[in-house]
Amino acid sequence: MSSFVQLALKNYGLHALSYATLQPHCQYFSFKDGYLAYFQLSNLVCVLGDPVADKADWPALISSFLTTFDQVSFYYISARFACFLRQQGLYITPFGQEHRLMLNKWTLSWNKTPYLKRQLSKARSIRVIEGRRLDVLDSDLRFIDEEWLKHRGGITHKHIFLTRPLSYIDEVDVRFFLAYQGKQLVAYRLFDPMYRDGSIYGYYASICRYLPHCCSGVATTLLVSAFSSFKSEGLFTVSLGLSPFEHLSLWRGLPLLNPFFISFFYLGYPLSFRGLATYKNHFRAQKIWRYMAFSSVFPVGTLWKTKRMMLSD
Repeated sequence: MSSFVQLALKNYGLHALSYATLQPHCQYFSFKDGYLAYFQLSNLVCVLGDPVADKADWPALISSFLTTFDQVSFYYISARFACFLRQQGLYITPFGQEHRLMLNKWTLSWNKTPYLKRQLSKARSIRVIEGRRLDVLDSDLRFIDEEWLKHRGGITHKHIFLTRPLSYIDEVDVRFFLAYQGKQLVAYRLFDPMYRDGSIYGYYASICRYLPHCCSGVATTLLVSAFSSFKSEGLFTVSLGLSPFEHLSLWRGLPLLNPFFISFFYLGYPLSFRGLATYKNHFRAQKIWRYMAFSSVFPVGTLWKTKRMMLSD
């Protein structure tokens, strides 16, 4: 990570996917002391999240970027950024809702979160610890990855862009929670930092993997254990990530495209989004709309190229 990117990230890395802009093959369009992160496949440019830059610089940054690149698409962007892009002539459509947990207000109870309490009860044999990436053998992590992917249909692609790949070295400010059943590592979860003015104000629940035969509730146990740690440290929020196309019926823009987007992501993307919204709703988190933007009104070719890039070997 260059010192420029590192400093910009710590000053302006508010977005849930800001840390994911550090993944391999990501490129940076710099403007003053910030940047836009993008991936490029031939003449297609795919931007990941909001600019990691001062909001006052967004209009000029966007104008300069769109002057440089013609065929562009933007994914997992905020309403504010989508508004700027619409003013530049791009076409906006919703991607779904991000679930944001406010830690100072969040509690577990049989009255408000009965599903989560049941999940924790099912995983009483699970022991969760926070560790470092180097505390775990690469072979143990790869075994869990392989078993998890087999359970998901035997997918062997490396996932990039919206889902960042696991790094096999320690990463700055990333939190690593491990779940053991007896002496066996059965699951792990990473939390990527979200920054504001040089400090961490929250985390994004990033990569999660678990053995399919493990007891029900292990993923919930990892989350709740991390929430407890973060809350005790006085942190503000945890993002549970996006539920793609949740409540899309409420959207009234580009209605003819909505069935196409849903079909593309649900049928064309192997890591199924089905059930995500239902599961995340149990946490009773705040929901924030996130969007996509395209330079074409009907971006069929753009989406297929993006899919190919996300599933790059």
